[in-house]
Amino acid sequence: MRVLFLDASRGVSARGLADALSGMGAASRVAEAVASLGLPDDPLSGALVGPRDVTALLARADLGEPARRLAADAMGRLLLAEAMRTREARRADAALEGRALISFVGVAAALEALGVERAVVSRVGVAAAPPPVVAELLADWSGVVDLGAGETDAPGAALLRALVDERSAGRPEPAWTGTPVRGQGALLGNVAP
Repeated sequence: MRVLFLDASRGVSARGLADALSGMGAASRVAEAVASLGLPDDPLSGALVGPRDVTALLARADLGEPARRLAADAMGRLLLAEAMRTREARRADAALEGRALISFVGVAAALEALGVERAVVSRVGVAAAPPPVVAELLADWSGVVDLGAGETDAPGAALLRALVDERSAGRPEPAWTGTPVRGQGALLGNVAP
């Protein structure tokens, strides 16, 4: 079984994870998928994307269906947490920056290209006083979060929640059946089923 182990003990960002996975052999696939969105790739551009746009953007994204579902799940979690933070009742009223969608699509495309079947994450480092959206996204993972141990951003938290099921959170590095590929904060390899 192809497994991705994320060492999030010092925090995680969606952009950083997309970059790490690109460096593990999925760079061209990530670039293709991100380009298919038609959004600027500059993380400082901050192109706003409303929830109504997300469905259309993901529909045209060059992704397989499982990868598209992962990106949509992460976006939905981020939008919902943002709406709760701003006390707005409807997800449709929330807006977020296009760079989160770019990162989600990049990670989904990389996971697809690398053949990842399961993701496992270590304990998750967050700021001593995490931003409200991060706190909301990781509220159910209180036993896996280490306050003051790192810096996890809201898109990173949303991605972790979409990618990793609760049984695979807060776990040690798996026993690999060979030498895993190393990336920044990530290991990719095979484990016995």
